[in-house]
Amino acid sequence: MSVERSSAPKGFIVELDGLRGIAILLVMVHRFWPRSGVGVAADAASAGWIGVDLFFVISGFLIAGILLDTRGDTGYFRNFYARRALRIFPLYYLFVIGVFLAFSSNPAFLEHAGSPIWYLVHLGNVPEGLLGNDVPYWLAPVWSLAIEEQFYMTFPLLVFFLDRRKLTIVLVALIVAAPLIRLGTMLAFPDRERIQYLFTLCRLDTIAIGCLLAVASRGLDLERRRGQIAKLASGVVIVATVVALVTGLDRTTDFGRVVGYSAVAFGCAGVVALVMLARGSRATALLRVWSLRYFGKLCFGLYLLHRPADTIVSALAARAGIDADLWIMPAKLALALGLASISWFALERPFLHLKGRFASARHPSATDLAIPRRSPFASVRKALRTLGVLSIVIVVVVAGCSGRSGSLPAAGSDASLGSDAVASGDGGLGHDGGIDAAGIDAADTDAPGTVDGGQPDAPPPVDAPPPVDASPPLPPPPAATLLYPEGLRHSPLTASVATRLQTLAATAPRNDRVFAKVGDSNTAAAGFVRCFDGGAIDLGTNTGLAGTVDFFLHGDAAGMSPYQRTSLAAVGGTTAADVMAGSPHPFAREVTAINPRIAVIMFGTNDVRTGRPLDDFASDLWRLVDDAIARGIVPVLSSIPPINGDPGTDARIPTFNRAIRAIAQGRLVPLVDLHRELLPLPDRGILPDGLHLTTDAGGACNLTSSGLQSGHNLRNLQTIEALDRVRSALAGTPSDASAPVRTGTGHANDPIVGSLPLVDLRDSRTGDTLLTAGCGGPAQLGREVVYRIELATPVTLVASVVDRGAVDVNVQIVAGSLSPASCAASGDKSASAVVGPGTVFVVVDSASATLDGEYVVIIEAR
Repeated sequence: MSVERSSAPKGFIVELDGLRGIAILLVMVHRFWPRSGVGVAADAASAGWIGVDLFFVISGFLIAGILLDTRGDTGYFRNFYARRALRIFPLYYLFVIGVFLAFSSNPAFLEHAGSPIWYLVHLGNVPEGLLGNDVPYWLAPVWSLAIEEQFYMTFPLLVFFLDRRKLTIVLVALIVAAPLIRLGTMLAFPDRERIQYLFTLCRLDTIAIGCLLAVASRGLDLERRRGQIAKLASGVVIVATVVALVTGLDRTTDFGRVVGYSAVAFGCAGVVALVMLARGSRATALLRVWSLRYFGKLCFGLYLLHRPADTIVSALAARAGIDADLWIMPAKLALALGLASISWFALERPFLHLKGRFASARHPSATDLAIPRRSPFASVRKALRTLGVLSIVIVVVVAGCSGRSGSLPAAGSDASLGSDAVASGDGGLGHDGGIDAAGIDAADTDAPGTVDGGQPDAPPPVDAPPPVDASPPLPPPPAATLLYPEGLRHSPLTASVATRLQTLAATAPRNDRVFAKVGDSNTAAAGFVRCFDGGAIDLGTNTGLAGTVDFFLHGDAAGMSPYQRTSLAAVGGTTAADVMAGSPHPFAREVTAINPRIAVIMFGTNDVRTGRPLDDFASDLWRLVDDAIARGIVPVLSSIPPINGDPGTDARIPTFNRAIRAIAQGRLVPLVDLHRELLPLPDRGILPDGLHLTTDAGGACNLTSSGLQSGHNLRNLQTIEALDRVRSALAGTPSDASAPVRTGTGHANDPIVGSLPLVDLRDSRTGDTLLTAGCGGPAQLGREVVYRIELATPVTLVASVVDRGAVDVNVQIVAGSLSPASCAASGDKSASAVVGPGTVFVVVDSASATLDGEYVVIIEAR
């Protein structure tokens, strides 16, 4: 009879605290790093979500080990559950109850969070994972705690009733079943990638593989087989690393949603195995460093409290006029560490001392209290010193890797600590499905681009930054200007627009059969156009579009279609600023990769919901459009979809959409009014999370009348229609015979005449010089452009301007006649007044000739 030998790790394992320290630092850096970051450091930060998976593997390893070692002891269940409750419940319930009490009078928070019962009974992954809620920012991390608690509740039963062989079979079955469940849920809900990330059954392999490590370590002669196991674990880590580098750990792709999580689970398991094999050696010396162990010891508090720290620091920085997220990251880390330290010494540690009352012969004491004996203040001081060193490293990386890290704009931006700061969030540790509500995205401070008449003399290289606006002299605009009126599915594409697009395309050689997808999560989603390559397609009555669908099907040199491509310029949670941040920025990288003739662009959802000013959003989008034009790419713009469940935010969207319309109209590029088309659909074509587009049960390419009742389906049809119209225009066949035009030069004796809402992109250098009318005040040294509107009834008129920083124009509202006595309101970026009935003038003027240039104006009634 052979004797089973085991060298299973026993007692307190110092290195695992250090490994947990690395895991929580990955999570926090991932969360604190701006979404606009680019480069190696930003890519590494974006992969920091794997810190949660590392926690899962470590938890499975430790908990399974405790249960295996104490199986058969008196009080097996009582001791285990009591110790888990003492570790988790005090801080968890204080945090969850405190958050709900703090925002109990906030309807938006309560709507997004759902019932507090979900969180109180440890089902916090259900509201977002299964119900599709856009969970409030502070509550989002509890999804992983819910999975662990569900594991704690059930796994002790398996260990108690199954012998080691049967337990091994069950664990292997779970590891195999999880990716199959992810595949099934992906096929059933192609637009709900968060299910695979948050649903317990989809994530069981990560915890199960940790449990399997514990079982194996107690059933193998580790000393005799140490070399073989080390080689196997090293091979697994290498393969997982290669997969991570090749895929970028993108959780929105089909591969990432099914196989990617398995690769991460095996990679983390390999790391844990190697750490255990090298326990106590020089190879694991870093993991025994006290400061790293301190982070690991506080990981639970840091995990729950790092988002409040993010909100607080971001809000204070915004109020101080600091708009540079990377530079304030050390402050966020320090505050999170301070909050977690207070939680540890004041709350968690006293409860953990009670764990000794639930000891057993084979698990004698609460050994996980093994922080070196020293005063709390000494502990915090040492941790802060370590954080200081880490901060220096971060600053160095920031300086080398970020194109925006040094921007410190003027004071005046603001971030709220109230309801908006926590009422939205991307749900969980990843940045797809929504941007951080606590963070205020920095306005891009690079010089704005311009295109003189839309055509540079020669196209820049595909990875070059956009041309800088040097304010060259421009000829006056024609007496008649083409208008993009509201109420149309597509903007007019007349002969003049077709000629414009042909001239634009002639500036650079591009692949006419390739288009780029540029936008946020609604563009990165599996439901957007991917089904045109390999999915079920039913064009319904739109069979005339079949040629265009096929035209792009095998567009690039490798025979791949742009439909299925995971775009570098379409990332969940991003804003119009993010796609143009860095050097090369994501849009330039995508252009370099696929050489597209057309760019399908839709930004604004995250800009609106995170409170970005209209001027910042429109400036960023304008720069993107001009960059595309300068590269010989036809930008096809889309209006912003509605947002459900947040009336205040939704009310801002029409103004933002008018800015988009003004840019498209001013540059004579196509515009698709998706917002208008979505409004009649059930729930306005939006999922219960209020943000993302719905998909028909028959697939996103079901373009029949029933399928077009879903948001993605409708957008897919509009996108193919827009691509078809651009194809025809580039071939010399315009889609529209005529379009409305605007008259007037903008001079005082010949104002631009329009009706509400009025949008325009114009150059103030074409206006009147030294006009003395308007709201008076000091003599203006720049030029002024005058708009005239006839009102039948009194309205609250709001005029907003966007000038991109290099230009400085003001806006005035003048009622009746162009004289200072008739001034109703004036302002820097906007002005509003109750005016009418009768004639009303809106004057856009600049303070000096050196500040003249292009601007966007939006005049509307509210």
